[in-house]
Amino acid sequence: MHPVLFQLGETPIHAYGFLIAIALILGWVISLRLARLDKLPADVLGTGYVIAVAIGLVSARLMWLLQHPGSSEGMAAVVQLSAGELVGAGGVLAGLIVAALHAQNAKVPPWAWLDCTAPAFLIGVVLERVAAFLSGADFGHYLAPDSMFAVSYPIDSVVYAIQKREWAGLGLPSDRSLTVHPSQLYAAAGALLRSEEHTSEL
Repeated sequence: MHPVLFQLGETPIHAYGFLIAIALILGWVISLRLARLDKLPADVLGTGYVIAVAIGLVSARLMWLLQHPGSSEGMAAVVQLSAGELVGAGGVLAGLIVAALHAQNAKVPPWAWLDCTAPAFLIGVVLERVAAFLSGADFGHYLAPDSMFAVSYPIDSVVYAIQKREWAGLGLPSDRSLTVHPSQLYAAAGALLRSEEHTSEL
């Protein structure tokens, strides 16, 4: 759809990286605000947030690289956070474990801290899934073109390249991808509904 949001001079600003950055900043602000409301040491937990995010992102990337041997080489590949090239669940799990261990080490009840991060996590999921939709990552199954939910991507998209390689038997058009479910937006909507239940204190 719109993998590049805008240009800063000659530098393209990609939707995925930009929205992930926004999600992480919002996560920081929301989590620490809730921590202060709960009388938790926000300065100590803020450090834990940064560490957990860093380890979570690197873990998500490393897990993807392990699943796709030969796709990238060198240490630089570890910090290339491209859409569709992260194992989100693994990264989240690693980050949660680090956050809980850091809180426990700081003598803060881990569940109290994780409860503060829950709204930020859900908002982060919303932004990440919207970013994936704009980038054409993690798209859904084929959907009839006349469906109200059907979306297609341009010929220079990741979606088109994958369909050309794996769905050639379905008769791929010459100018657009086959229509698919916007499964990224389904997930974003679900997370948004859940986030509304957790943001009353904000």
